Amino acid sequence: MLPGWRGREAGYMSSSVPVVSTRRPRPQVVHQLLAQRRDPLAFLTPRESEVLQLMAEGVTNAGIARRLVVGVGAVEKNVTSIFLKLGLEASASDHRRVLAVLRYLRS
Repeated sequence: MLPGWRGREAGYMSSSVPVVSTRRPRPQVVHQLLAQRRDPLAFLTPRESEVLQLMAEGVTNAGIARRLVVGVGAVEKNVTSIFLKLGLEASASDHRRVLAVLRYLRS
């Protein structure tokens, strides 16, 4: 026998071809982290999510500021952060606000 060889008890035959998968299910935390990697909306803060929801309702930055009782500058910072986290770069041909709302609605 070779050192470290576990043979049939590890689910291997003599040809060292796996017979049965020995993979364990992923822990819930790892599963959630992997899901976040696929969904950029998962990286938004609660405030950014709230701002994006109001954007989806068609509310302007000034309107969002009034509803959340914050300054327009704070809303603009949140909107900029949303664009960055969703990977929406400034473009002359695309409207980032609309693209962000579409991603929100599709999730």
